[in-house]
Amino acid sequence: MLHINRDQQTLTPLPRPRLADVGLRERQHLQALIRDNSEAFFDELDESLILVGEEVMPSEAVDNRIDLLAVDRTGRTVILELKRGNDKYQLLQSLGYAAMSADWDDQALLEQASRFWQCDLESATTRLEDFLDTDLRALNEEQRVVLLAEGFDYEVLATASWLTEVYGLDIRCFRVTIARHEEDELLQCVRVFPARTLTEQAVLRRRSGRTGRSKLLPAATDNLATWNDLLASVRNPEVKSFFEDELAAGRTNYLPDRSVVFQDRSRNRWYVKVRTEQAYVWQEGRFAQDVGFWQKQLPRDADIRAVQGGRALRFYLNSAEAFQAFRRAVLDDGSKLEFLSTQRLNNMLDTDELDGKINDSFEQESS
Repeated sequence: MLHINRDQQTLTPLPRPRLADVGLRERQHLQALIRDNSEAFFDELDESLILVGEEVMPSEAVDNRIDLLAVDRTGRTVILELKRGNDKYQLLQSLGYAAMSADWDDQALLEQASRFWQCDLESATTRLEDFLDTDLRALNEEQRVVLLAEGFDYEVLATASWLTEVYGLDIRCFRVTIARHEEDELLQCVRVFPARTLTEQAVLRRRSGRTGRSKLLPAATDNLATWNDLLASVRNPEVKSFFEDELAAGRTNYLPDRSVVFQDRSRNRWYVKVRTEQAYVWQEGRFAQDVGFWQKQLPRDADIRAVQGGRALRFYLNSAEAFQAFRRAVLDDGSKLEFLSTQRLNNMLDTDELDGKINDSFEQESS
């Protein structure tokens, strides 16, 4: 990090002391700063996370605790482990925590969030529903590991790479450094593993600081082997058949989110995500009487609901009949549907024109 002096046209390196040299302790200072400023810190990491716990005991069988616990927008539990300096056992410790937390059900995670936020279970549920890009049933289906340290031994990065490439684990390592300028202290976090791809760099520039759903990638033949591995674990043959057909047809897909994407006239609207027993559909945005529209198209067990504060819909598909009805509706009628503008939808929500978060239909026509 360089200090700019415009008058003298100079660049001067800022001093970079170790955390220990400036008296920053792991739990007392660094962890507390992240806890109290989690949104700003996660933005610095370029991670869309919500903090749900600190010093969390992963199991009654151990005394150690997870430094910080978060959830990402796909419902995955994120184990964050902090170290001053470098510690080659940091990865082993965090993997143990991830393994133990995998035994929690979604209710246990909701109760943990409720305790951390000091609110009732209903309020915690609502807050998570508004944050997630998926249904609460997806909570803790998978786990991720985020390591934060001043440095990483070679064996840590080599092991993280091996576990990621061979077993598909999501492990990310960030180097934390501090710089000083006069009386100011500056904290910087740089991802050192996995290295950012050119695509990620370009997406970050196009996104220009906005938050939201990740940029989707077009279907590619080199994805199919990994998709095949994923679909091999699906127990419902109708779900497997639907995704195989859509991938073979070249449907836009996003493997990390396990989804294929359908569009209306101009944008991505329906994200169909694979599950072991069913498919989960997320409808981005709303159109007039959309709940009623889908109730007429789909079987009763689709369980159609408004989510994200009324700004989206979610429902389920688990039979050949349901998949055929969904495909027919979006391909035949998708281009004819008039989605509400963001401003119109927000106005309806602000003026209580929608009856709560789960409503039977829109009474107003789209504009």
